Amino acid sequence: MKVENKIKNYFKNKSIVLIGAAGFVGSNLAIYLSKVNQKKLILVDNNEKSIFYLKKKIKKPNIDFYLGDLKDRNFLKKIFDNIDIVINLAANKYIELCEISPEETINNNVIGLMNIISVAKSKKVKKILFTSSDKAANPTNALGTSKLMGEK
Repeated sequence: MKVENKIKNYFKNKSIVLIGAAGFVGSNLAIYLSKVNQKKLILVDNNEKSIFYLKKKIKKPNIDFYLGDLKDRNFLKKIFDNIDIVINLAANKYIELCEISPEETINNNVIGLMNIISVAKSKKVKKILFTSSDKAANPTNALGTSKLMGEK
């Protein structure tokens, strides 16, 4: 069986939340997942303009779009009901901005991820997929450190 078919089968008939859905990687994954025969797809981003334009690109009845933030536990509790898989692509990623605002970087990349894990466990989500980066391998800045902390 081809890898692509295995991936499609993995997501088939699942309820999925994709956080960070309107970023570069997220929007491509959102478009891909919109073509898989999933039960439900919830696309989330904290960038109003980007999630708005993603909604214009993807028009299917079993897909919901939310403007929301992984730092908001109450928001996560609302969208994690009856979910099989949560995919977290949301992160502060720009080194220069992370260095200027390390507290916000930690809040987003670490505390936000901890919120996702905690709420997902309480809602009995079966699987959480988390992306990190090569910056976490040997961190030398706030971004890399926050990504490494998230991995741990």
